[in-house]
Amino acid sequence: MRLTLYPSPSDLRTGWNAHLYFRHLADTLIHSDVQLVHKKA
Repeated sequence: MRLTLYPSPSDLRTGWNAHLYFRHLADTLIHSDVQLVHKKA
């Protein structure tokens, strides 16, 4: 087991992919909420 004080490139890539995925998820939720509001109005 090796200890590193900095994330490895694969860790960075995984973290970035997760960040993009969650941002996409948030955008999708926001857009669906906006569409629901428009349908109610």
